[in-house]
Amino acid sequence: MNIMQWAELVMYVMLILVTYSLTQVYQRSIKKELYNSNMGLAKGEKFPLLNLPSMTGEVISLVRPSTEGTIVTFTSTTCAYCALLYPTLTPFQEKQPQLKVVNLMVGNMESITEKINEFEMKIPISLIEEEDLPNFNVKLLPFAYFLNADGKVVAKGAVNTEDDLKILLQMARTA
Repeated sequence: MNIMQWAELVMYVMLILVTYSLTQVYQRSIKKELYNSNMGLAKGEKFPLLNLPSMTGEVISLVRPSTEGTIVTFTSTTCAYCALLYPTLTPFQEKQPQLKVVNLMVGNMESITEKINEFEMKIPISLIEEEDLPNFNVKLLPFAYFLNADGKVVAKGAVNTEDDLKILLQMARTA
């Protein structure tokens, strides 16, 4: 082998090492758990309310044995981060028919109706008061719980995007 062939071989080995290193760094940087997953109700704890009134006057049942589980999101009409989540809720529900997605929204009837229309939300929504949030141990918004078919908390954390909802689902499946 002449010097040019050695140089080319060393270059390819260096390229492989750099590619491998970047792959390792990327895999470590992938988020596998939601932020603030240590907050909220304890895992295994029964959700405080399993039947809620919807905006349409119907009763929303959070316990559905025929589904994989229920994702309960907490949002507010005045929360900027919540506005990032709203457009993802209905499409996520449509892509995951084995789940039920429910939103508990802080606000008045008029502001909630505006959000429903603005973001074309077709998931069940229940109006709650800000004073009700401590009953669910929710201290930040948007926040979500994944409940199993028995209404027990399996996974939880702050959610802002569809990717966060997918992470919540993955956390629940591996719990």
